[in-house]
Amino acid sequence: MVLLAMGLPILVWLVVVAAVVQFDFHGGSWFCLLAIVNFWAIFKLTFTKTPNFIWVILFTTMVIALILVIWQVLREYDLIVRRYWRMLTRVLALATTCWWMAGVLIFFLG
Repeated sequence: MVLLAMGLPILVWLVVVAAVVQFDFHGGSWFCLLAIVNFWAIFKLTFTKTPNFIWVILFTTMVIALILVIWQVLREYDLIVRRYWRMLTRVLALATTCWWMAGVLIFFLG
C-alpha cells in the first residue's frame, strides 16, 4: 500500500501532463483527480506517524480556497465559477504535490 501511495501520484501527474500536452486540456477535472489522489497518498503515508498532518493540510486547503474566492471576487466583482474552479484545481494540484513530497519525507524520516 505504501508503494501505491508513493507511485500513484506520479502516475496521475504523468496522465495530467499528457492530457495538457496532447489534447490541449484546460479543464479542472484531471487536476481535481490529482489533488484527491495526493490527499489519499498523504493520508496513507503520514497517518501512523503524524496523524495531525492531514488535518493541517485540510485546514490549509480551506484557507487557500477562501483566499482564491476573495481574490476572484475583488478582481472580477463576481465569482465566475468556471474560472475559479480551474484556478482552484491547479493551485490545489501544486500544493498537494508539495504536501505529498513532505509526506514521503515524514514517512522515511519521521
